[in-house]
Amino acid sequence: MGRARINEAEGKAQAAETDLSAVIAAEPAPEVQADAYTRRGALRLARGAADDAATDLEQAGRLLPRDVEIRRALAKARIKGGQ
Repeated sequence: MGRARINEAEGKAQAAETDLSAVIAAEPAPEVQADAYTRRGALRLARGAADDAATDLEQAGRLLPRDVEIRRALAKARIKGGQ
């Protein structure tokens, strides 16, 4: 997760997205996995892939159903995606 954050901070969105996909594939603790889905969703939304972002944020919401920030991000992705 650390490398993804560094890549994100350096503006290397594609590399960060790849790193976050690797974190998700490793199936870490639910909180870590939800964070990875949320971050990847935000990166996808920033590059205009609203539907992919919504899919990631839905998964994050399943992992942490009471997280208000995830729900807000999901609503934003759905609006941008026209859902």
